[in-house]
Amino acid sequence: MSAVLSLSAVGCMAAYLFARQGRDRLAVNLMLSTLFIGLSTLMWSNMGLRDPAMAAYPGVLLFTALLGERLLFRVLLTAMVLNVLAVGLADLNGWVRFVVKPMNWSIITDHATLLLITGLAARWLARDLMLAVTQVEAEARSAQDHADQVRYLSHHDSLTGLPNRALAQERFERAAAHAKRSGEQVALLYFDLDHFKLVNDSMGHPAGDALLQAVAQRLQPLIRDTDTLARFGGDEFLILLTGLDRGERASRVAEQVVAALAEPFSVQERSVNCGGSMGVVLYPADAQAFDDLVKRADLAMYRAKEMGRGQFHFFDERLQATVEEQLVLDAALREALLRGDQFRLAYQPQYDLATGDLSGFEALLRWKHPELGEVSPARFIPQAERNGFIVPLGLWVVRTACQQVQTWREAGMPAHLRVSVNVSPVQLRRTGFAEQVRQALAETALQPGALELELTESMLMDEVGDGPRTLNTLVDMGVELAIDDFGTGYSNLGYLRRFQIGRLKIDRSFVARLGGTAHDEAIVRAVVHMAQNLGLRTVAEGVETEAQRELLQRLGCNQGQGFLWHPALAPAACEALWRQA
Repeated sequence: MSAVLSLSAVGCMAAYLFARQGRDRLAVNLMLSTLFIGLSTLMWSNMGLRDPAMAAYPGVLLFTALLGERLLFRVLLTAMVLNVLAVGLADLNGWVRFVVKPMNWSIITDHATLLLITGLAARWLARDLMLAVTQVEAEARSAQDHADQVRYLSHHDSLTGLPNRALAQERFERAAAHAKRSGEQVALLYFDLDHFKLVNDSMGHPAGDALLQAVAQRLQPLIRDTDTLARFGGDEFLILLTGLDRGERASRVAEQVVAALAEPFSVQERSVNCGGSMGVVLYPADAQAFDDLVKRADLAMYRAKEMGRGQFHFFDERLQATVEEQLVLDAALREALLRGDQFRLAYQPQYDLATGDLSGFEALLRWKHPELGEVSPARFIPQAERNGFIVPLGLWVVRTACQQVQTWREAGMPAHLRVSVNVSPVQLRRTGFAEQVRQALAETALQPGALELELTESMLMDEVGDGPRTLNTLVDMGVELAIDDFGTGYSNLGYLRRFQIGRLKIDRSFVARLGGTAHDEAIVRAVVHMAQNLGLRTVAEGVETEAQRELLQRLGCNQGQGFLWHPALAPAACEALWRQA
């Protein structure tokens, strides 16, 4: 008996050592098996089924079920049942005489030892169980914290900490449901920063990020706790106003936000002016669905930009018609670019006012759609600039014009005649535009001096992206630069010198009023006089009458183009002109 108990103690000690080594499964299996053997031995050597050791079987099975393997549980349960049957049969048949022994120190010692071993095993197993439970709880808390963090990040902007589009939509759905029951309105104020790209590109992305954070901090106090200021991405923000009786409060908040954005921001110890334009929509008057409301707010925002930026505009049904028209134009433009057979270039001749000689051509883009017919450039070019189609379209214009001029030159066109091509600000800001021009010249074998690119005055003032570097690269290549519609923009003389502008094109609005008032004539005279002092040539656009031509010539203007001579012509008609010259 003592030997068995000693063996059990050794087994328990070995199990403890295995546990210290991290071999938990082996330790549990050894401990539970040792307890079973010890208990069974006590039953056979003492009072059989009447022995107190029998009461410990359920405890061993419980610990086995909690901590042991499934196979061990089945083995021990089977062994215990067989042992009970064996002890009971032995007692019934008299094979073993189980006698209740008088109490002595040996029995006391055995039971105390068994209790001690069982208690230690229970404590050890319970400790491991508590450690396991604690670990599971810690892992559960960690998983919950991680889930909370994931949910927060999925619903908030990581830069500003503001709610993102997903959370704004969730809050809108709740606000819309409440408004539907109460008869109230919900307003969506959608806005972006008018000059964010200028800051981002000229000062760097860290400055742009700092500006976005400053915007969030400045605007948050302007709204109630029940309202939402969200960032959609880039420089686009949305304010969700709930519980409105009428649209007046939306107007007040819009005014406050636009005014706040107009104030300078301190970014990297520099004062930065960005401003913002906003579109406002109301639920349920303007739309029911969140995405539809955002689209209409975006359209209203762009109308605010067209009206001069730094203001807000409410959506109305007239804008809806514009939306539908833009969608049609978008689809048609995309199809036309893919097909490649709907666009063409027409060329308007330019003439020397003093001699009447042909001096060059301006390439003008034309689009004939099979269903829409001839689409005005004033209609489709702004749309192409908004959706980015102007980039591939503008590149096609440059390549086609270069190829046409080279074809004419190979056919004998005088070398002094050049072609002018209009360039969009979107093209100029894109990285690689100068290289695209270089490649077009190389592919067509056209000399750079035969190509003139027409820019607007605002493009010279715009420091966004690669624009200034691109202009310098183009000048170094030998490409000529001209300012289109001169006098309608900034008219900054410093930029004329900086980018080595060769020609100024006097806007047709000034030419059309020549002879009407002395004021208009004085403007044209001032432009021509300034150009002469700077060594620049001048071209008058929209010349339609002989009187205009004569007056422009007297004022000193060098060249002109317009219906007085010819509208934009097909390449064959232009070839006939220079062959006659």
